Amino acid sequence: MNKERIKEIIVFAKECAREEAEYPHETFSAVLTALIIREEFSIPRAQLAEIKTAEHNNPQKTLSLREFVLQINPVNDVKRTATFGTYLENYRNKPSFTIQDIISCFREAKEPVPKNPSDKIQKCMQNGWIMKGAEDGTYTMTNSGIEEVKGGFRVVGQ
Repeated sequence: MNKERIKEIIVFAKECAREEAEYPHETFSAVLTALIIREEFSIPRAQLAEIKTAEHNNPQKTLSLREFVLQINPVNDVKRTATFGTYLENYRNKPSFTIQDIISCFREAKEPVPKNPSDKIQKCMQNGWIMKGAEDGTYTMTNSGIEEVKGGFRVVGQ
């Protein structure tokens, strides 16, 4: 394989990675590896498709925060705050979170950050969805809060 062909393969892998918003580095690596293997070992296209599919359907790939918010569909900032806390605990493996973590979630989910995020935490605590964590300034979801979020906020609350 000559240098020009390698450059073409790298450019193509970069283009594929740009299309994959959530895992661009993994996509780049997978495409680059698959194309180099095909060039060097002449693997048929059908086998390359199997490699790409196996890489793309990674069972460890989790739901993005935005996808989670769209599934739950919280209608106000208090419910969004509880949704973010649940996401952090269940998908980011954070046993506790801070107000700054919640603010970051609002931004990541492309939701407007409330003027007083700590007020939203307090209202979640009044609803029994969030409680204080073990360390100062940290919070954790309650079981009823997690159930409320996963149930789509069926029970009337703030």
